[in-house]
Amino acid sequence: MAKKDPGEYDYEGDMAMSQLKSIITNAQKLHDMLNPETNLPEWVQSKITLAEDYVVTAANYMEGEMNEEMKPYVKAAQQKFDAQAKAQKTGKKQAGTLAAKKEKEAAVAQKAIDIMKGKKNKVNVKPQLDGEKDANLQ
Repeated sequence: MAKKDPGEYDYEGDMAMSQLKSIITNAQKLHDMLNPETNLPEWVQSKITLAEDYVVTAANYMEGEMNEEMKPYVKAAQQKFDAQAKAQKTGKKQAGTLAAKKEKEAAVAQKAIDIMKGKKNKVNVKPQLDGEKDANLQ
């Protein structure tokens, strides 16, 4: 984007807003005077067509300029959103891992309880530690 000359841009926004208010007011007047069957002279149709083309072209240009100026902010917002989504996803994954770990600990504790019950019933079973093969399977 080219650097703007400060002397070139003064009060154009104020002037444009005033002109746009006039366009809106007069467009509304014209709209209210017409109905679908109204027959207009060609020169009036031409002026309305040109006015619409000029306003649409100016609006599209300004929208494009504003989008260009907003790109860094939109990019930053997207990055923040992505980071939050990743953090949330990671949080769920960690919660799942923690739940799996607790489930495994509960299973080991249940096995120890079962072994202790077996000892009470005179069953000789050695508790299995992680990485060891089950003594009953050997």
